[in-house]
Amino acid sequence: MTSQAPIAGSSRLNGRLVHISNRVVIPKEGQATAGGLDVSIANSNGFKQVVRLGWSGVEIAGSFNPVQHIHVEKQRSITYVTVDLPTEAFQGFYSHFSNQGLWPLFHHRHDIARNNDSAYQHYLRVNHIFAEAAATVVESGDQLMTHDYHLLPFGDAFRNLGFNNPNGLFIHIPAPSVDVLDKADPGLREKMFELTESLFGYDMVGVQTPEDYTNWRKILGAEEIPEIGPYETHRITSDHGRETMLGVFPVSIDPEEVSSLAEKMYSSDEVKAIVRRNGGLKGLGVDRMDYSKGLPEKGYGMLAALHKYGISPDDIHLLQIAPASREAIPAYKEEKGRFTGSMEALNNVFRRADGRKVINLFENRTTRDAVPRAVLLGLYRHAEYCLVTPTRDGMNLVAKEYIAAQNPEKPGILILSKFAGATHELKDVAILVDPKNADDVASGIKAAMDMSPVERKQRYDRGMEVLKGNTNANWMHNFTDSARKSHIALGADKKPAFA
Repeated sequence: MTSQAPIAGSSRLNGRLVHISNRVVIPKEGQATAGGLDVSIANSNGFKQVVRLGWSGVEIAGSFNPVQHIHVEKQRSITYVTVDLPTEAFQGFYSHFSNQGLWPLFHHRHDIARNNDSAYQHYLRVNHIFAEAAATVVESGDQLMTHDYHLLPFGDAFRNLGFNNPNGLFIHIPAPSVDVLDKADPGLREKMFELTESLFGYDMVGVQTPEDYTNWRKILGAEEIPEIGPYETHRITSDHGRETMLGVFPVSIDPEEVSSLAEKMYSSDEVKAIVRRNGGLKGLGVDRMDYSKGLPEKGYGMLAALHKYGISPDDIHLLQIAPASREAIPAYKEEKGRFTGSMEALNNVFRRADGRKVINLFENRTTRDAVPRAVLLGLYRHAEYCLVTPTRDGMNLVAKEYIAAQNPEKPGILILSKFAGATHELKDVAILVDPKNADDVASGIKAAMDMSPVERKQRYDRGMEVLKGNTNANWMHNFTDSARKSHIALGADKKPAFA
């Protein structure tokens, strides 16, 4: 087994960086975009150009020829390649197998992870469609960066078409544990092990944390697993003798950009209007409506804090931004009901002095509208604390952006779930809590309320030191260079698993 240390120099080809992802949204002027991935991708540099390839958002009924449904649009140095998908194939690929099979399984929710044989075939088919689309645009000298659990078989599918460009897979979500897989539906577990072999179709696979690395190694049957740090990779071998590199690459943000924009937006009319409507801003939560985000646990933790410590509702009231997500999936409807129940349990017992709710769910015309990122950063700077309580999360860039957005002279405090990937970097910065234990969340809220300005400042300073030491530019640079070096180290004769 060999290791690679953090990258110092560059081994990039003189070509383009081609991002392959499930969905590509071509930005329009004034359009809000949600999430941290687009921010990190926009900061990729060192390549001649950037290409982004993924689903267009269009479903096609009836006969389908992939080549006839590929669209190319160039904006400055980014070329967008979007692919329409057959309706049945897309639904099986995305709604069923990816989001009702893999997503819950990876987030340790084997109890709701569903096996679906036909959906799995659609999952494989869509990966082949993406590979065929990539084959029309990828050139010699290009390097690929493939994103996430939707595209585990893409590497093999693309190699089957005769391409051998450097290709690294980054898995943004947490890895399932062996214990979780043992409890999963046998059919889904069998498919999961087949997809694990697909990882060897890539030159390198990157994950968020050492825990994710360890889980993947255990799934692959390793008995002795060495320690691993950020930006290190280890060579691994499958039962079929195929090789790839597996490494830890914690995704991050641009702390200077976040700080500057947050300071600017702090006094903006839009931010001030939201704060005013909410009657001030003590606490803030920003999460998609998803069962992995711990939204009900947040409500019950706040309720426990009020009961146990006699804290005034005016001191801990919280504005929760929770855009709707995957509403057609029953588990998401149930989660929204659980969160509504936890809010009602709190707000029916406690109110602020002016009669306002203790937890207020923010609505931006409809909860489907993304709050513009700039507005979020201004709100982060206003909030005295941020409560981030996922029951399982790959990284959680909200935690990092909240720290970077603070006023250095009067920073707020982050309360963070120990199950968030960001915990590995922020364990000496945030107050860590177990979201599954309401009393523990309550204790974290109490600790935040009692924390002195001096300690808040010390934690903020440590946080900024961490964030400046690992920016999104570092992440992109190290991942792409490591993938390229892995391609060279493994040789040019990697073979697909299923020819």
